[in-house]
Amino acid sequence: MQLLNLFAQPVASFKLKEDLKKLEKYALSLRKKQESLALSNRGGFHSKYIDLKQNEIKSFVKNLTKFYNQYAELFAYKKPLNLLGLWINISEYKDGHSIHNHPDSLISGVFYIKAKQNSGNIVFYNQDLINYHIKKDNISEYNQINSGTWWLEPEENTLLLFPSWLKHEVLPNMSNLTRISISFNIGK
Repeated sequence: MQLLNLFAQPVASFKLKEDLKKLEKYALSLRKKQESLALSNRGGFHSKYIDLKQNEIKSFVKNLTKFYNQYAELFAYKKPLNLLGLWINISEYKDGHSIHNHPDSLISGVFYIKAKQNSGNIVFYNQDLINYHIKKDNISEYNQINSGTWWLEPEENTLLLFPSWLKHEVLPNMSNLTRISISFNIGK
């Protein structure tokens, strides 16, 4: 058998070595200075776009650029991509993000500054597959080919990159600890 995984939705994971204490302190200071935006977040704090020249995130931006350029090679983009914007998300108990995607960009992602067990998985969706074509009763075991959803547990100092059009949500933080992440969009 020759297998072609047509129309793949690649989600890449990279382990970084960022100064998480410094990033956490910066994120918490933003929450004190700004009102939260209300976008896909259900509760919690969603910052405005962050000035990419801030000293506290320079190291992260430099590393992010390296990794998103590596990921972009999968798509064979002709032109270099740019970081369009990034923001901080802080989620307390029961805070999460509703299903959404990221229009007007090509690559999106999240970096976990602070995330413990049960702090809210990220869930990716390909609902049409299960809702209209594959009946759940006929599947003996879910895998990346037959699933309409796939989730990943957040892990500190981990960067996830995915196509901006891929619908996703963040389940509620069911731990008693704060989850802190940086989200971003990349495009032309």
